[in-house]
Amino acid sequence: MASSRTALVVEDDFIIRLCLTEYLEGEDFIISEASGLEEVEAILKDGPTFDILITDYYLTDSTGSDIVTAVRKKQPLLPVVYMSGYNAIPDTSSPLAQHITKPYALEDVLNAINALTRPSS
Repeated sequence: MASSRTALVVEDDFIIRLCLTEYLEGEDFIISEASGLEEVEAILKDGPTFDILITDYYLTDSTGSDIVTAVRKKQPLLPVVYMSGYNAIPDTSSPLAQHITKPYALEDVLNAINALTRPSS
């Protein structure tokens, strides 16, 4: 059996965050979750590292770019999946980033994670 992967999920909509985290836990992920930048900073103080960051782009207290900046101070090469329901999307030209448009299927998130974290054969 493959070992669990770790993910930080940042989403300010509780229902969306709950559905996404429960789905990923069912896919054998260990999840840390936050609703915005303040909670992310508190999580990072405890010292965990992650295999993937999944963040909404437009949050109540910040943006996905703010979240990525904070997390990448600790993990500069952490892959990120941005989620957004708006047309203005973050720059995902980096091989470490992908964008998913809301509404999305939960499988789309898993596919994006796998594309960013699985070694190519």
